[in-house]
Amino acid sequence: MAVANGEYYDDLYVKFKPSKTGYVTFKMALSSTEYPYSVGTVALCNSKKTPLSKDDVYNTNGTDSRFYTVTYGVEKGKQYYLKVYTEVGTKIKATFKSQSKSKANSRGKAKNLAKNREAKGIMIANSSKADWYKIKLTKKQKLKVTMGAQTNASGEYDGIKFSFYDGKGKLWTSESIEYFSRGYKESKWTQTYQMKDRRTGKTYPISKGTYYVKVERANRTSSGYYTLKWK
Repeated sequence: MAVANGEYYDDLYVKFKPSKTGYVTFKMALSSTEYPYSVGTVALCNSKKTPLSKDDVYNTNGTDSRFYTVTYGVEKGKQYYLKVYTEVGTKIKATFKSQSKSKANSRGKAKNLAKNREAKGIMIANSSKADWYKIKLTKKQKLKVTMGAQTNASGEYDGIKFSFYDGKGKLWTSESIEYFSRGYKESKWTQTYQMKDRRTGKTYPISKGTYYVKVERANRTSSGYYTLKWK
């Protein structure tokens, strides 16, 4: 637990070094009795205090925790700092959970994801490695893919990005991309992939075969934790 006091309007740096690879969530709360809520920014920095993320805005006014919590993917043994700026006294609570990083970082190395089996993974800050998953349909069906994420980012096309591809590695449609950020997506989202007759609007199951899901950071300043499941 750390307390940021904004009396002098300086940045506060909270130093930490994870003993395992995983994701860390910082939750901000008001510590001042003079104000009704706290507003400020936090940013994940490397050992030289160079920012690895944007200045992520938080606001403790309200009950939606997405707006006063941020999650970053971090690597074992690396030195990090959380840069905090606030003009109001703020308590910061950190929660760390270990999570290994997938080695299936290309379509050719895609990890097979069984039906109703939930995959869990991380996008590490300052790392461009994506995670790939393979979905094998043994029959024609409407495919329901459920995605979720916890991240630091809050923009509309920010955070964690999921893309759905056919067996040849071609994006299914131009709309087969989902972005998860703190401000623009709930923690869970289900997308149904199917064929559609443009004239009638009627939908059909997609063919049996192999499909792929790529999970990556939406941009170089985002990171976090994600889940993926299908049926």
